[in-house]
Amino acid sequence: MNCLVTEEVLRKTKKCPNGFSCLHTGKGKCEVYDMDGEDMLFVSYNNICRCPYRLSFGDRQLCACPIYYALYKKSHKVNACCCGKEF
Repeated sequence: MNCLVTEEVLRKTKKCPNGFSCLHTGKGKCEVYDMDGEDMLFVSYNNICRCPYRLSFGDRQLCACPIYYALYKKSHKVNACCCGKEF
């Protein structure tokens, strides 16, 4: 389908309501301000959208989309274990 992410990541992302539009644009619909853990991004409240991968956790908004996580990680050249900080 697209060489931006692996086939494994595509298989994990079954509930995308946007037709995988981030694979065409290279970025997701939500603004990321940090990342932590596996497949977890912290996103801003600026553009709240209906998405099965968007979660509220306390006073934070999280994105658990495997494709968006892979694109963000790749574009920012970070390791998933380093909490969004390059080494």
